[in-house]
Amino acid sequence: PSPLVFLPLLLIQGGGMDLSRVGERLLSSVRSARSLGLIPPTPAPVPSRPEVPARAAAAAAAARAIAGLPPHERINLPSNSEDLVSIYGSNPQGPAVGELEEVFYEEEFDPIKYILANISEGAGDATYFDKQSTLRLAQLDKIAERLSHHVMGHHEEMVKGMQLVMELEQDLKVANVICMNGRRHISSSKNEVSRDLVVNVKSKKKQALLDVLPVLTELRHAQDMQMELETFVEKENYFQAFQLLPEYLQILENYSGLSAVQEMGRGIEAWLARTIRKLDNHLLGVCQTFSEESYLTVIDAFALMGDIGGMAEKMQSFFLQEVLSRTHIVLKEMLEEEVGNNTQRNRFTYSDLCVQVPESKLRPCLLKTLESIFSLMRSYYAIMSFCPEAKNNTSQSASGTSADTGRSHSSAVVNQDDVAATKSDRMPSSVSNPDASTSGTDAPFYQLRKDATKLVAYTFERGRRNLWQLATSRLSVLLACSAVSSTSIYQFLKNYEDLTIFILAGEAFCGFEASEFRQKLKTVCLNYIVTFHRQNIY
Repeated sequence: PSPLVFLPLLLIQGGGMDLSRVGERLLSSVRSARSLGLIPPTPAPVPSRPEVPARAAAAAAAARAIAGLPPHERINLPSNSEDLVSIYGSNPQGPAVGELEEVFYEEEFDPIKYILANISEGAGDATYFDKQSTLRLAQLDKIAERLSHHVMGHHEEMVKGMQLVMELEQDLKVANVICMNGRRHISSSKNEVSRDLVVNVKSKKKQALLDVLPVLTELRHAQDMQMELETFVEKENYFQAFQLLPEYLQILENYSGLSAVQEMGRGIEAWLARTIRKLDNHLLGVCQTFSEESYLTVIDAFALMGDIGGMAEKMQSFFLQEVLSRTHIVLKEMLEEEVGNNTQRNRFTYSDLCVQVPESKLRPCLLKTLESIFSLMRSYYAIMSFCPEAKNNTSQSASGTSADTGRSHSSAVVNQDDVAATKSDRMPSSVSNPDASTSGTDAPFYQLRKDATKLVAYTFERGRRNLWQLATSRLSVLLACSAVSSTSIYQFLKNYEDLTIFILAGEAFCGFEASEFRQKLKTVCLNYIVTFHRQNIY
């Protein structure tokens, strides 16, 4: 751009607006324009070059004079053109100078290109360029004069503006210092906050770990309890296992949302199923051969489970199944010894096996059957008459039971057999639960055991007739075989005597007269007599 555009900036540069150097800057701008090619240089043969206009020199002198004045006197300087004549000197009347073209004031204007483009043809001598230079300097002088008038006309506003600019500059310096201090404080605070955040994150992690620690402790305790449950079941200590089970289940319920606890819950279900099966096998062993220690172990476990009624029903079903299985096994084993192994005999029913019993095996089969049934009746009666308070008073229990029958001869027989059996079965043994052995008769656990045994005894007392009827039905099928009628009189009488003693024991066991089985035995005897006379007649 033309140096004329930057002329206002040249006049107002500097912090204190030193007007004494305005003229010098105008001269330097002219030299710069000449060096840039805006004004052609003076040819070497012509030593004379255009001088600086007198008005520019006068403006420089006036600027130096104004700069030398105090600040309070600068404000009172005249601003009209008539008064400014005294400062700049007389305005000589010369030839009129044309105004500078408007294109020189455009922002994107290229003065060199414009001047080169407007050089007329044939005007290449030095005189033409001197005229053009003089014209441009005159135009510059006129613009400078107009600008000087404008500046001096607004001197007061300019001074106030410069004061505001200086105050703004001072405020900006103060703001810069404040911003630097603030930036430093922000950086320091940022570092402190970063450290605090790290500490906060670590403290949160620590708190989270501390919160998880009780849960892990409970889970560890639950694992230990699970191992204890497995150990108790392996040692057949079902009482302590079921005593520990509620606490274990409570822990699993408290943390049921955890996947590990859900897995442990599925594991405890499988453990409970295995324990129930093992307990049922233990209960079946008690039904087969009564043992006080085993019975207390089973009844304590079911008492803690709260299923004494189910236990009693299950035991009765075990007894009925044992009657069926034992009588069937007796016949099958006897026939295998007589005839030999036969795989087809495994599919025979009990009545089919009875038909195949030979005369030589009838009495052994009968005695073996009576023995197995009587063994089950002894176990059944021992469970029914068991009482924790009087463990050894079985003779009195047997007497009390036989008194209900009203048959003195049957009570004598059952007393002799049952007392001998219970004395051989009930050997002194320690109680499986250590708490029960040290507890008194008023202890809650002892009362629970006592109520459980009473409930089982009551259930067995009501269901003993079913066991007796099943046993007599199996004997009736065996006595219906053809080998009974073909046996000798001596063997038949021995069988009759054994059956009579068994009937007396059964009547004492179930508490009523076995009229149906007695009638069945009478029918068997009549058939034998008829067969015996028929053989004699033949």
